[in-house]
Amino acid sequence: MEKKKLLITLGCSFTEGLGCYGDDITKEEIKSVGKGMIPEKYKKRFQEYGWPKILYNLLNYDELINLGKMGGSTSGNLKHFSESCLDKDFSDYEVLIIWQLPQASRVSFYMYRDWKRDYIIDDILLQDGTKLSEEITNRVGHPYEAGLREQVFYIKMFEQVCENNNWNLILLPTAIQTYKELNKLYPSKYFLSESFDWNEFPNHKEYVSPVCHHPNEKGYNYIANKIYKIIEKDEKN
Repeated sequence: MEKKKLLITLGCSFTEGLGCYGDDITKEEIKSVGKGMIPEKYKKRFQEYGWPKILYNLLNYDELINLGKMGGSTSGNLKHFSESCLDKDFSDYEVLIIWQLPQASRVSFYMYRDWKRDYIIDDILLQDGTKLSEEITNRVGHPYEAGLREQVFYIKMFEQVCENNNWNLILLPTAIQTYKELNKLYPSKYFLSESFDWNEFPNHKEYVSPVCHHPNEKGYNYIANKIYKIIEKDEKN
């Protein structure tokens, strides 16, 4: 019996679908977004119009789990995956995991929140001006260079998890320069064969949201189709 196909996507705001606000967003809502308070209705649009859902349809898969998270870090992505998926039985599925690698200079910690009586996964961008960020930056030196090596470490660990479970994996850096630097440190066989800059489009204004400067619905459609064509080409080769 042929297995059902499951697509799992990991990443930061690019994978969550940030930017898919449509044409009806109000000035007040734009102010809220600027303060980091995104109305729930738009979070649903992100899931519906981001590249994971479009690619899922192009691949003709049966199910989709999108774990993209705004501001997500490399380690935070894998923590969310561990909390959401690692103890689940996917043996009835053919699993493809596509990991859009976040900015290398982001880190994450489990942090206890008294009002929730629980731990949350908090992602931090180094060089964001906070004392904690400054202390870490002073300790590690160059946060981007150190972050790339951290990223390679997590890639290697996650590759092993996928291989142990017979899951297919594709790694997606969001910039050509990042791909070159990662590939020099660790030429993983799981990198998509071609890399591209996720913020470069035929017509920038037409493909990018003026609200947050992320791709809009048309931009994510462009990205999904580009990924799909490269996957098709890689499978033929």
